[in-house]
Amino acid sequence: MAHRERLTTLRKSYARINAGYAVVEVMTRFPPTTSRRGHFELLTRVLLTLDDETYDPMLVPSSFYFKLLALDGSGPVVDVCVNCGRDVPLVAFDAEVGARCAPIVDRARRSRPTRCSSYGAS
Repeated sequence: MAHRERLTTLRKSYARINAGYAVVEVMTRFPPTTSRRGHFELLTRVLLTLDDETYDPMLVPSSFYFKLLALDGSGPVVDVCVNCGRDVPLVAFDAEVGARCAPIVDRARRSRPTRCSSYGAS
């Protein structure tokens, strides 16, 4: 009967159950040939997080999706500008390329958070 005492907060809240179903649904989409150990550990941590009342059940799945992408090797690049490779302060995130961008320095407008000058240059 000890298993019934686990995840009681998760089981009592419809919003938490719904978030848990969304997370589990994504996990079922991975091919069975994929190494599952890291995925299972991540899923376990997410369900335990959903059981914690201090976390908002609306935000937990989104965090899980980003962590799952990073685990899969498809996480966003946030340590350097993806366009020019400079390590400058984060001023913009370009969702189209999935990475952060360096600022364009313009004397009239100072620095504005847009794509750096080397964007698209190959």
